[in-house]
Formats: sequence, C-alpha cells, structure tokens
Amino acid sequence: MNNTGTPATVRQAIVTRQVQAAKTPVYTTETKQREHLMAVELEFTEGGRFWDHMADSQVSAYIEARKGYTYVSDVDHSALCWCMKK
Repeated sequence: MNNTGTPATVRQAIVTRQVQAAKTPVYTTETKQREHLMAVELEFTEGGRFWDHMADSQVSAYIEARKGYTYVSDVDHSALCWCMKK
C-alpha cells in the first residue's frame, strides 16, 4: 500500500512527529533500559525524500515494509534521541 501523500502532507506529518518527539520528557525515574532513536532517510521512487525517526528495534521491519516504492538512503542515530538531549 502506497500512502505517501503529497509533499505537503508528508512534510506536515514529519513536523507533527518532530513536535511530539520534542515534547517527550528527557529524564525518567524508571530504571528500565531505554531504546535509542534512529533516523531513517527514505527516497521515494516518484521523487522526494525525508527522515523518519523510530526506535532501533523497529528499523528493520520499517525498511522491509517499504521495499519496492522507496529506497533507504541512510540510517543514523537520531539527534532527537534521549541520549543526545541536554
């Protein structure tokens, strides 16, 4: 299923996710292990690219689900990760 939307709707979804990520608390009193946030850059076959941020454990499934209509350009540790925030 290809539901990439228009460039404007894709950009709005990205901004919405980034705002949500920015509002997420950095520190916690919990002692459980925290997953790092990864950034995956996708390029669409129709043109255009964007970064999507997700937990490290979700990256492989995310990439696998998009085979055929997107290309993965890059996967990096996200600057939005809890460990990067001051």
